[in-house]
Amino acid sequence: MSSSSSSAAIPAMPKLPDAVPDLPSFYGLFKEFAKAFEMVTRHCVTTMDRAVEALAAVEALTDNPTIKAKLREK
Repeated sequence: MSSSSSSAAIPAMPKLPDAVPDLPSFYGLFKEFAKAFEMVTRHCVTTMDRAVEALAAVEALTDNPTIKAKLREK
């Protein structure tokens, strides 16, 4: 009798079809996440490329003797 009372305390296992996710919709959601991740990554890389180009331009300007002289004046 004690075994039946302990088994009553255990919740019933869900049916297998209810426990298994809908794989086609899960795959579609994963594909959308992958697209969004790729878009964000591309944006970050583009932003970093632009920052490197801007830094190179500033370095090129500061190598200019005329600009160096004007910077020293200030």
